[in-house]
Amino acid sequence: MAQIHDIADRAKAAGKVAALGGPSVSAAQETYPDNDYLHTGELGDATDRLIAPLDESIAPPPQQMRFTTKVPYFLAKGLSRKHLFRRR
Repeated sequence: MAQIHDIADRAKAAGKVAALGGPSVSAAQETYPDNDYLHTGELGDATDRLIAPLDESIAPPPQQMRFTTKVPYFLAKGLSRKHLFRRR
């Protein structure tokens, strides 16, 4: 976890925003106060909501922004979970 905080610190020192997602963020958002954006849950509607402010500006937000998936991508596309793991 120290490496995650180090990356956020280096991003901020370079004038960049720090965005983070994944299982550890979903389990314990409060552990990552040094990141500008947090994404919790699966790839889905929260991903679109995370990208939207970054399309507008790459300046750090005044306070941390958190985005939680309510509709996973596979459901929005009318797929079932089995479609995520099928061989091609």
